[in-house]
Amino acid sequence: MFFLTRKFKKLRLNRHVFSEDDALRICKELDIEIKEAEIEQDGFYLKIHGKATIYISKNLRGLRWLYVILHELAHHLLHASNYQNAAFFCHRLQDSKQHHEAEAFALLAMLPEPFLRRLLTSDLLNELENYPKELVEKRLRLLDIYGV
Repeated sequence: MFFLTRKFKKLRLNRHVFSEDDALRICKELDIEIKEAEIEQDGFYLKIHGKATIYISKNLRGLRWLYVILHELAHHLLHASNYQNAAFFCHRLQDSKQHHEAEAFALLAMLPEPFLRRLLTSDLLNELENYPKELVEKRLRLLDIYGV
């Protein structure tokens, strides 16, 4: 887990609460196209002949949309940078190392440790209600297990 925070220090991973604008800016800087589509899964990452595209379900909005974009962006940064062709699919029941790494990246970006600790130790706990419950539970597990 610590390699994620070291590797992405420039992005301020686990220090800055990422917004939709942050995710879109990073994708633009990395020349990753984002396409909304009518797909069964939440999203997927596809790289063909070096051209990267994130496909995201048209049905997603708000924090769930942001989570999926960040998850797929993580696949680009962590798993596809050395390849001309790659594919990663965002399924809620996946259990691969690559999926867990992408999930951790997205959670650290959305709920960085200082922000999360501040919410947990103050009267601001109700702010977590804005986040999907499953994402908060996964993020709290990362904090509990890895201390980040």
